[in-house]
Order: sequence, then structure tokens, then C-alpha cells
Amino acid sequence: MKKILVFILMSIFSSLPILLGQNVAADIAKWHLPKGAVARLGKGFINDIAYSPDGKHLAVVSDIGVWIYDAQNGTEQALLPAAPGKAVSRVVFSPNGHILAVIGDMWKIQLWDYRSQTLKGSLVGRSYSPTGVVFSPDGRTIAIMDIDQTTQLWDVKTMKFKCTLEGSTDAVANEGMEYFSVAYSPDGNVFAIGSEDGTIRLWDTTTGKLKHTLIGNITSVGSFCFSPDGKTIATRSFTGSVWLWDTTTGRHKITLEYAVSGENIAYSPDGETIAVIVSGTILLLDATTGEQKSNFEIGVEKLFSFSPDGTIIAAVKENGIVQVWDTKGGIPLKYGFEEETRVELEVPIATGKHKYTFECADSVGGIVFSPDGGTLTTVNANNTVQVWNTKTGELKYTLEHTSSVIGVSFSKFSNFNEGSKKDSTLITVHSDKTVRQWNTKTHVCQRTFSLTKHTDAIHSVAFSPDGRTLATASFDGHYLLWEIPSGLFKETLAEDSSVSKNDFVGSFSPDGDKFALGVGGSVEIFELAPAKVKKIINNGMEHRQGWIRGIAYSPKGDIIATGTDSDLILWDTIIGTPMNTHDCEFLIRNLAFSPDGRTIAISTSNDTLLWDIQTWTLKHTLDGNSIVAFSPDGRTIATSYSWKGTVQLWDTKTGAHKDRLIGHGSGVKSIAYSPDGKIIATAGEDGTVFLWSLASHDLNTK
Repeated sequence: MKKILVFILMSIFSSLPILLGQNVAADIAKWHLPKGAVARLGKGFINDIAYSPDGKHLAVVSDIGVWIYDAQNGTEQALLPAAPGKAVSRVVFSPNGHILAVIGDMWKIQLWDYRSQTLKGSLVGRSYSPTGVVFSPDGRTIAIMDIDQTTQLWDVKTMKFKCTLEGSTDAVANEGMEYFSVAYSPDGNVFAIGSEDGTIRLWDTTTGKLKHTLIGNITSVGSFCFSPDGKTIATRSFTGSVWLWDTTTGRHKITLEYAVSGENIAYSPDGETIAVIVSGTILLLDATTGEQKSNFEIGVEKLFSFSPDGTIIAAVKENGIVQVWDTKGGIPLKYGFEEETRVELEVPIATGKHKYTFECADSVGGIVFSPDGGTLTTVNANNTVQVWNTKTGELKYTLEHTSSVIGVSFSKFSNFNEGSKKDSTLITVHSDKTVRQWNTKTHVCQRTFSLTKHTDAIHSVAFSPDGRTLATASFDGHYLLWEIPSGLFKETLAEDSSVSKNDFVGSFSPDGDKFALGVGGSVEIFELAPAKVKKIINNGMEHRQGWIRGIAYSPKGDIIATGTDSDLILWDTIIGTPMNTHDCEFLIRNLAFSPDGRTIAISTSNDTLLWDIQTWTLKHTLDGNSIVAFSPDGRTIATSYSWKGTVQLWDTKTGAHKDRLIGHGSGVKSIAYSPDGKIIATAGEDGTVFLWSLASHDLNTK
């Protein structure tokens, strides 16, 4: 009887929603997968971060959803997924921390009970993409800002629409106009909307009626703010002056004149100080008299933030340095997070200044204090989040996310050990110049290395047939070869001189001994001898007009296909003469030969065309205008759109639609089949790779 009871209880608990703190040992690669997917590699590109009001959890927004972390140790607690094929951009916690508002695509604002991972419902905005959301101080109302200069107020509990508040009332000026800033007064009775027409409108949130219109010239987001008591609103003008207004009467109170215009302005939490940036200097002003109290030199005008208790202020400099200052004495407490260098922390003590030095990840794009002010969280350019102790200067932990995945390939060798054949390896190349090697069985990233010779983002890649060489093209104008899996640099194939930096495309020959590189309108062939890479001169392959956008070797290596803005040419690789030329109505983006070499797939800016090589007749026209990939047996072809996170599978022979893989929040950048053809990997601009089982019966169908 006891065994039966235990079994029943286990069954009940296993069916309940997973609560925070109970799933940290789970395989996060399998959390909330789309239909047909067996794993997700990577957490996605970071868009936003936010602390829960109690400071216990940190929400990190990526294109695929919202990751909830334990704020103390950085362990994953939950993933609130975006809708399939949709991206997420921002999150806002309700004041009591019970609700998390998630801003995504297609009009909707999702409201989550993030502790139980339950979606409570969705609020539909008026425009295609809401510009932001704000909770009222009591958490009972949520305001949705739309690009049409209106704000809708909704009841959070009932999810019913309450009223609409307008920004600029000029219908002509509203077209294309955006909000500059919005805010609730601390008591929630007033909602302020700053518009591009230089006005701030104060609305009564109870009646929905306009109270006052403050006519001035605000500059951008963050250019006005309420005092903590709600009695005053401070605005920053185009002329550089700071205006203080009485929120009850709408009257102008005082003007603080500065010769240089600026954007940022903030009240200290106690309301006694106003901070503004003027010509690269943060000025702390007396909020009543306007007198300057102290100033901090930061060199440029970037973002800054007060700690919750107002004792320190953090400012981001343009070169990636974050400085944290003592607001009372103007003493620099911390110099930090500097690109390609180190972080130094200086804390005043009785005997002088004690320095802490620690390595930083990359330049900083955003900073957030925890509610208690004990930690400062930075969002870094290398797609990591670092959490720092503001008292000791120590790095508590780093959260690693992944940038856009440019290329993906199943490795021919297994997990770096030549003798081991038990597990397969997937290699991903990212726009931030990193390469990751994943175990496809455990879904663990086993190694990461950087392509340090590149100085700018990577835009295209090619893998050799044996998987041991990687070719990368970067916006720095270089096309380089790398050894896989060591990550060692091998050779420079091309350096930008007369062509655009993003117009290198390349393809390995089937035996891996040669590499064809499209440079402008010409094809350059390189012999990849073990001892030295040799360029073959005067191969004669050159388009009369247009730049080469797509290039591919045939399976036998006897043909090279090249496509430009207007035509496709099949070249004889031995003598370098055109075998066939075809005019194309649309720009060619990608090319791929079927495994038997009888069909070529031409991805254009409009659709994907399948042509018979021998008869040179059009076989099928398929949806998709970006990446194309044939299955190993040639029976299936995968296509994708440059702007859409969907991959479609087609029957190569009949052109019939077979399956649709919906998962990525943005465009698909690369597609690869496993050698046995049972798994397909799709790499997304959202920073993730999905592994899909082609044997699964759960795939979406047309």
C-alpha cells in the first residue's frame, strides 16, 4: 500500500509545473523545445537584463526567450520561451515581483508568473511592435507604449483595457515619430509621455484626462525624470539647459543653464541631487537650488546609473570602461570593464587607496545595479553578463550566451580524440569570432576558441569536406584558413583591396585539395598543399559584370558554379572556360549541388530554383531565399529565408513540401545534415543551434 501511495505521489508531483530552484540539474538544452527538435545548443543573443524586485533572480532576455538565473550563484532556474519563430526584446518585473512582462514580436506583451513558469495571458498592442511597457508603482496597471504615440493602460489582474493616453496630438508629426521617454510618477497618479515634438504630457491615470502639457525641447530616452516625491519633473533641453517643473500646477520652477546639450538626467534616490552629463563630465546638482555639488570626469557622454541607496554612481565610458564613484566625496571607487585590458577597483581606506585588479570580458554596453546595491551587473560586447561585488570589486560569476551563428558543421572526427567514435561533434562559428565544439549527445560545449587574427565580425564561413579546415570571411576584409579542432591559424587567402569587405565567398573542392574564392567578379583557385598554399594564376574565371555572391564545387570537382547579381555560370575547372551561362532575374545568394551532381539549387533574393544540370531545364521553384542544403542521399533539400526563423524541407524529385521546422527567433544563417542524414542542424542569427530529428513524427507539416 505504501509503495502504491509513493508511486501516486510521485506521479502527481511529476505532472506539476517545475518551480524555480527545482530544475537546476536538468539538461537545459531540452527546455521548451519546438516540435521536432531534440536539442538547443546555446542560449541566444542578449537583448536585455533585469533584477527581480527582491534581488533573488536575474532575468536575461535573449531572442529565444527569457532565462531566469539565481542571482546569487548564476545557475539557470527556468526558461520562459518565446513563441516559435518569434523573438523577445525586453522584460519588466512588476513592483511586487509576481509578474514578468515580456515584450516580443507581433503586437503581444506576455505576462508570466515566472516562479511557476506559467503564462497568464497576452496583451495585444495597437502597433506591429510595441516600444515598451511600464508597470504602475502599485503593480495593478501596465502601460504599453506604441509607435503611433499612444499609450494603453491595462488592468494586470483582469487583463482588460482601461484607456488610451496620447503623446503628440499632431497627426502629421506623429507619422514616423517615436517616444523619447515615458514614466509613472512615484505614487502612480500621473503618467508622463515625452514626444519627439519637444513636449511632455502629464496624464491623470485615474480619469485618463490630460492634466498639463510641458512645452520644452527634450532630447532622447532618459531626458526627463520624476523626483522621488513626484512633485517635480526634470527635463533636459536641446539647448543644454535643465528645466524643473511643478507636476501639480504644470508651471516652470527653475532653469539650470549649460552651454552644451546633453541627453541623460537622473534624480538620486533621496531626491536631493540631480545628475546630468555635460561635455563628458557628470555634474551632481543640488535639486533645490541647482548649485553644483561635485563633478566626475568620464570623457564622453554615455549612460550612467545611481545605486539604489544613492551613495555611488556608475558611468559607462565609450571605450568600455565603467567608473563607479562615491557621490558624497567625488572619489573614484572603480575603474573597470575595459576592452582588452583589466579592471581596477580603488576603495578609500584609512591608509590610502587599496586596489583590486581583475580581468574583464569585453567592452560594456549596459549596467544594472541589484536592488540592494551590492552587485553591479554588466552586459558585455562578447555576449556575456558579469556580476560584480560593489564592495570588494570581486567578480562573482559570468553568464555566457552566444552571438549569431554564422556556420555549423558535423565533424568527421569525434570529440577531439581520434580513437573515440562514440559521440559526434558539432562545430559552430559565431559572428563574434568564436568557434565552439559541442558534444551532440550530452549537448555540452566542450571547447571554445577565438579567431584572434580577425579584427571585425565574421560574415561567412566554409568547412572542408574532412572537417579539418575552416575558412572564414570577416568585415575586416580578410579571408583566412584555420585548423580544426586546434584553432590554429593556417593561411591568409585574401586581403581587402579593391572589393567590398563583405564580398568574399568561398568553397572547398570535394577532395579538400583546392579552394575556390570569389573576389569581386573573379574566381581565384588555391591549391591547399600540406606544405604551402599556392594560388593558381590566370584561371580565366571572371564575370563580365556584377560581384560573385554564391560559389560551389560540383561533387566530382569538375565544375565550379558562380552566381552574381544577374547571372549564373558553370565553369570547367580544368580549362577555366564557361560550360553554361544563365541570366537570373533576381540576385543570387547561395548555390548548392545535389550529391549526384545532376541538380543545382540556386537561392535568389526571391525564391529557390532547382535546375537540371544536363538538360539545363528548371525542375522546381521552392520557397526560401537564403540558405540551401541537400540531404546526404539527395532526396531532400532544406531552404530558409534570410529574415525568418523557419526551415522548410522539400522532396527534391517532386518539389513537394515535406516539413517545416519552426524554432529560431530570427533568420537562419546555416544548415547542416548529420552524415547519416537523420539529424539536421539549423544555425540562427538568434545565437542558437537547433538539432532536429528527421525521423520524428512531431514535425510540423504544411
